[in-house]
Amino acid sequence: MSIPSEWQGILDDDEDILWQGQPDGTLRLDMSQPMGIAMGVFFMGFSVFWMNGASKAGGIFWMFGLLFFGIGFFNAIGVHFWKAYLRRTTYYTLTNKRALIATQTFGKRVLKSYPITKSTLIEWEDADPATIIFARETRGSGKNSYEAKIGFEYIQDDKKVVTMLRKIQKEAA
Repeated sequence: MSIPSEWQGILDDDEDILWQGQPDGTLRLDMSQPMGIAMGVFFMGFSVFWMNGASKAGGIFWMFGLLFFGIGFFNAIGVHFWKAYLRRTTYYTLTNKRALIATQTFGKRVLKSYPITKSTLIEWEDADPATIIFARETRGSGKNSYEAKIGFEYIQDDKKVVTMLRKIQKEAA
């Protein structure tokens, strides 16, 4: 298979593209971080309470509560729209050596590479559409750190991709 021009210089000489796809960009309620949603609801509720009290004093001081309302709104509701947007700007590629996840948001392009080895733990979250996890990374720091699952999220060809991943693992050096 010849390497497409946009992949020139990115893939190794002995690397072939086996599959390419994109996640389903449908809006979904993501409950992976329930504390973030709960804190967002708390921020919104408290800021409404505070703005109501501050508005009785007169003037525009109550408007400072809008900042906290906005932060709470994003954490409780807006984050789901943001994640749907990110999925619509994400592209997946599987080669005979690694998995690549490319994103393009607001003109900024990012390409992350995850080698597939014999020791790669492959998790298949069977749903419609399904998610295949092949890496994990720690995000945040200290008490705010958490482990994020990395993989091809919400894809339709999941059975085909899992089969390819297992074959790559068997053939890995």
